[in-house]
Amino acid sequence: RLNISGRPLPVPVAAGRAARIGFAQLCLAPLGAGDYQVLADRFDWIFIDEIPLLTDVGRNVVHRVIAMIDTFYEAGVELTVSAAAEPDLLYTGGREAGRFARTASRLQEMRSRNYAVERKAGAEQTAGGDIHRAGGPGLPA
Repeated sequence: RLNISGRPLPVPVAAGRAARIGFAQLCLAPLGAGDYQVLADRFDWIFIDEIPLLTDVGRNVVHRVIAMIDTFYEAGVELTVSAAAEPDLLYTGGREAGRFARTASRLQEMRSRNYAVERKAGAEQTAGGDIHRAGGPGLPA
């Protein structure tokens, strides 16, 4: 369990700097970019279970997904997700489709080998050889 902004966030499975958390816990709860940053600071690798198609989940949830992916991307978190569709098909036709296109692009990039190599190299430079972050999700499950 993590304490985020005075609220407990259950982390069902955690070992060292890796965690497995359900989509509902991360995006249906009232969390924001600062909360996701706490997770990024605590975990190098995050597994997210059961990302649904986002077209019918509501605008606030889509905003949370965008904030979460942006935060994890900028922090260089390795991300593995199980999702109902490929990134570019998770959210289509809604009011946030333009903003989500960047999120889908980031998810695609995060699962590439280049992303992992660049994040690892960046972490080695910043940490003087102590690797803190890398990246690369596998979508969908």
